[in-house]
Amino acid sequence: MPQSRPAPLDGVPRYTQWDAVPEGLYTKTQLSRLNPPRRLTRGAVPAGQVLYYGNRYAPLYGLDQTVEKTPPSAAQLASVKRAAAAQHICKRCDARTHSTVTDDNPPDPGLDVKPWIGRLCSQCRYALTTLRRHYENQQLAREYVLATARHGVIAVMADDPAEPRRLALVLFQVPQPEEMPELSVWDPPACRVCGCTDERACPGGCAWVSDPFVLSDLCSACWERSGGYVGDVLVDVKLAPPGTTPAGGEHSYADTIRMIDEVMRGRWPDGDTPMFAGWAEPVRQPLAVLAAALGEEELQERRAVSRAPERPMPWGALDAFGWACAVPRGTVLDVEVGKRWRYHRSEPVKGVDSPEYYPPVLGRPGFTGDLVEDAHLLVGILARISDGSEPVSERAPWLAYPPQDGVHDNDLLNA
Repeated sequence: MPQSRPAPLDGVPRYTQWDAVPEGLYTKTQLSRLNPPRRLTRGAVPAGQVLYYGNRYAPLYGLDQTVEKTPPSAAQLASVKRAAAAQHICKRCDARTHSTVTDDNPPDPGLDVKPWIGRLCSQCRYALTTLRRHYENQQLAREYVLATARHGVIAVMADDPAEPRRLALVLFQVPQPEEMPELSVWDPPACRVCGCTDERACPGGCAWVSDPFVLSDLCSACWERSGGYVGDVLVDVKLAPPGTTPAGGEHSYADTIRMIDEVMRGRWPDGDTPMFAGWAEPVRQPLAVLAAALGEEELQERRAVSRAPERPMPWGALDAFGWACAVPRGTVLDVEVGKRWRYHRSEPVKGVDSPEYYPPVLGRPGFTGDLVEDAHLLVGILARISDGSEPVSERAPWLAYPPQDGVHDNDLLNA
């Protein structure tokens, strides 16, 4: 086993008290404190050892085993002071920890001023942390868009997720060729259907189209062949409040979830459903509320038929339906677009008691109340987040507190 403390040196005199050490013998620490300071020569041999801390021995050396340390030059001392001063200067905004700090001189040690962590003031560190989260969120949105382009997405829209009176399920599914081209978030723009690029266009020529419901890049030739791309409305119903008799045009919760089950099993008999998207988490809450209206006996029968998983699912009675328990293609379960939008917008948070307090934007930007139209807006927001065209808050920290001239936030993040 490795020793926990230096072993005493064999064949070298030992001294158990500092008073017993002969004059002319010094430890390495004592040598460095002499005036002028000295250092050991190469191959220096200890002339003794002294006990310290009760169980350790420090080697002792004579002056004949040492030479004077070369004093640092003025340039070296100035370089050390500049390096120490740099720890007290924010590299992003040039803020100083103390008014006495200059580019060449750190604060006086007697002031007990702590340096910036990572050479960033707290304000700039918050700005860069928020910007990094903004970029990570955009990358995650790109992955969602790619999963949507490959496998489709079902937008779950409800006027009130806890007690819906109106519900719409809208399927967004890109027309797919027999072989889907391999896509990557880092690749240059490529058509999601045929794979054409700026350098390799379709036969006869094509151009990029401005698709208001874009899920990924699409060329004009594929747009014309598909006849335009809009969401496929699977369900759009009015619901009667729980415990009431449905009026004209309304459906009960139980009848609605049975209808949705028939639609889902008819569309995806193998259970290989697309992922679900909504504004707020949990995305499937409106469906779980409908499923809870079924009787326990019917739920148990459905669980037996659908081979519900043994582990509990986070959607309550919805686990009685196989299409709700299956892992969607692309391995993305649910997409909470509202969370992605808030991280992208990067509205700063201030306490209510702060003089700079301003209420955050919590609503759904641009939503009209028409659930089918809002489903298209929902998917469009996700697409705009992925390509960076969705606007951010004017109070985003990296915009409210910009870096000094010549400094770029992306360079600091990549450093």
